[in-house]
Amino acid sequence: MFNVARDGEIIGEFTEAQFARMIRSLEIRSTDHYFVEGMAEWEPVYEYRPSVTLPPTPTPESVRTAQAPSPPPAPESFATRMMKRLTRRSP
Repeated sequence: MFNVARDGEIIGEFTEAQFARMIRSLEIRSTDHYFVEGMAEWEPVYEYRPSVTLPPTPTPESVRTAQAPSPPPAPESFATRMMKRLTRRSP
């Protein structure tokens, strides 16, 4: 677990995925400090390097572009198809 401190006060304990997501969303600042069991001392967040490649946090723009494409146009109505056939036969 990642312990995070801001201005000398612990603000929470997070999994690495939560910690990384919160850094990307700026909930955790680069000037905050973190500590993980086994570390010698607290480190500034700007020194953090993920242990695995984590997927990027979706932004509103990427969510909009990732939405399903628009449905295809509705098929022509029966009346439209019949009018086209009739007009092709006219001399």
